[in-house]
Amino acid sequence: MDRRWIQFWLTFLVPSLLSSVHPEAVDITGFEIAVGGTNLVKVHYGGTSSIDLVYDNGTPTNLTAYLDSGTTLPTEEAVIDKHKRTILFPIHSKDITDGFGTYLLTFNLQTEEGSPAIKELVVFHEEPIIGFKIGGSRFIPLLEEVPFMVNLQNGSNVETEWFLDTNDTCLLRHDGTPKKLNLSFTFSVPGTHNVTVVAANTVSRTFDSMLVTAIYKINGLTIEVDKLLSVSRVVLLRVRLSKDAHQPMGSLVMMCDYGDGAGQTEVNLDDKLDKLSGSRGLVQSHKYRSFGTYHIKVKFASKVDEKEFVFSYDAKDTAEGILYFIFCFIKNSFFTIL
Repeated sequence: MDRRWIQFWLTFLVPSLLSSVHPEAVDITGFEIAVGGTNLVKVHYGGTSSIDLVYDNGTPTNLTAYLDSGTTLPTEEAVIDKHKRTILFPIHSKDITDGFGTYLLTFNLQTEEGSPAIKELVVFHEEPIIGFKIGGSRFIPLLEEVPFMVNLQNGSNVETEWFLDTNDTCLLRHDGTPKKLNLSFTFSVPGTHNVTVVAANTVSRTFDSMLVTAIYKINGLTIEVDKLLSVSRVVLLRVRLSKDAHQPMGSLVMMCDYGDGAGQTEVNLDDKLDKLSGSRGLVQSHKYRSFGTYHIKVKFASKVDEKEFVFSYDAKDTAEGILYFIFCFIKNSFFTIL
């Protein structure tokens, strides 16, 4: 063979053939989240999440993962497919030993060809919100601070946003793992209001609502023993409602205990407001079985309030009572005794 052909063979053809069998290694230039993935990883307390990564070139030799808190995550369970150039990395809640919170997770992928490739993700490690329920009275007094309470079974680092029917909102943050969340609010407008609370952390979100009715406390009611018409063993109570009383007060009930062991009587005042507001008011009577001095307790109750009045009444002898009645009648009449 001509020496020139041998030299050509050794110089050009052999290296070309060798390079086609063993191509020159190319270092990694891309290390990212797989298509459809996210750079924001949610890890529920006690659970596991999977992170899908892809790289473009190189031959991986070592993978490390660590949080910005200093905690190194185990990588023994990571699955590296060198043919597809993918990495499946499981991240377990039990391996995040720094508690609940938000962390920066850094992957370091070392290859045979050269410098490591770096990929950073954000990890949210929280306890999901479970058993979230708002509670409180369905009837609330106007112009007073009213406490609302939210109970939850689980949830860490929770933020609550309160929406009130009077266009007021309030945003609160509750660190740690609270079981009860509180807010006090003063309603100034009577009527029915919607109270909605939205709760969220970085791994879950929920809400609950309730309707409340704002009414005035008991006001403008007066009660007295009608000494003019109460005779002997019969006592009369006169109840009045001032015309400038604040309304609505909601459902009103009057409970009377006349102190003689006869038990308590109840009177619903909802359909008697006209009488209460009239000049004579509402009259309630009771007859005692025997003479004596009795202590009368009268309680007014609404959905948000109670008021109690106490009186003493002397049930006198019938004749004495009649004379007393006649005397009061004459004293308050236009007649003159000759």
